[in-house]
Amino acid sequence: MDTTKIALAIGAAVISAVVVKKLVFKCKSLPCSSKQTPKCLIEHPVQDRVYLYQFPPLGGVRNASIFCLKLECFLKQNNIDYEVVNFMKGKSPTCQFPYIEFNGSVYAESSAIIDMLTKYFKIESKLSDEQKGLETLIVRTCEDSLYYNTLYFRWVDDEGWTGTKRLFFSFGNPILSNLFAYYARRYWKNRLYYQSVSRHSVQHIIEQAVRDMNSLSAILGNKKFILGTDFPTVADFIVYASTSNVLLFDIPSPLRATVTQQNLIDHMNRIDGMLFKN
Repeated sequence: MDTTKIALAIGAAVISAVVVKKLVFKCKSLPCSSKQTPKCLIEHPVQDRVYLYQFPPLGGVRNASIFCLKLECFLKQNNIDYEVVNFMKGKSPTCQFPYIEFNGSVYAESSAIIDMLTKYFKIESKLSDEQKGLETLIVRTCEDSLYYNTLYFRWVDDEGWTGTKRLFFSFGNPILSNLFAYYARRYWKNRLYYQSVSRHSVQHIIEQAVRDMNSLSAILGNKKFILGTDFPTVADFIVYASTSNVLLFDIPSPLRATVTQQNLIDHMNRIDGMLFKN
């Protein structure tokens, strides 16, 4: 290869690196940090229809994000009209997914969206105060503990990262996809370190996840739904999302072998069959 081609190749690589870095960290210029009001992108929205920006099904699960899957379960259970929108088309006000457009406004954060829609559609809560308290603890366990332990084996663990890279970054130009992969992994490595997950040994991380799964299994017991109701609740949706992401997501992970609680597996299949049978 002559010097001209080498120079062009180096120049293209440098430009690609700059572009990818800006794209990966573009949330710095989004409304979440600029105090701008996020704009709706749907040109002719239908009244009372939720336009749901989320990731597509990937790696053997309905959604690789437990937050997206929790919200979609809530929409289905309550027969709320919704339409999934390609997440690449929008700009999340919090730089995270899911978020929605609804009746001319943009809303982010799955729990806040659920609270807003519950009030708007006047969805009656049939839970006791004790059940509401238990639901909060279950959601926090899944979202603030088990979730991060799961992500460790996607983004930090080398074997899991090989599978994650194959699923998420096998597209288009290999230089661009590798750069996307590099910056995305660096972001999650930093986040999981500051979350204090990756400061611990792998064995400790696995033990924490097992403790969470055993706790969820103990609460579920032989009940159909985890709060003892005759209908699924948000607690069921987040447990379903978490269990399926541990058990079914198609990457090497030692956590998969820890899901031996048959009641959690039956619960996962029950929720999936109820809400996604079509």
